[in-house]
Amino acid sequence: MQTQYHILIVDDEIKICKLLQEILQKEGYIADYRTNGMDGLLYTKKYSVDLIILDLYMHGLNGIQFIHQLQQSNRTIGFIVFTGWNLSDRLYQQLRGMVDLIIDKPVDLKKITHAVSDLLSTSKGTN
Repeated sequence: MQTQYHILIVDDEIKICKLLQEILQKEGYIADYRTNGMDGLLYTKKYSVDLIILDLYMHGLNGIQFIHQLQQSNRTIGFIVFTGWNLSDRLYQQLRGMVDLIIDKPVDLKKITHAVSDLLSTSKGTN
């Protein structure tokens, strides 16, 4: 039986969340979303997820803070981060060590679905 991967989308733009959720579900993934970082963290405490697609800049708990808090729990979760902001070289390098992929907004949906497939096929459910 093929593994059904669980993906969480965390972004404060609900239209992006719903669009990504719909596309990922059509691809056969379990996909859910939360519209702020704190709700996303609470979700990960309740459910096991394989991959998180995360906006970097959100109100309240931002993407970097979100990643730091999850990494403290010693869980192995893949991360795709997207942002509409130009990142400094220093921040970009810091993120490269923390996440699997950084994608600029506007989000290219084909790029995201290919990245999700590639990341999950190489992880083979290691969390």
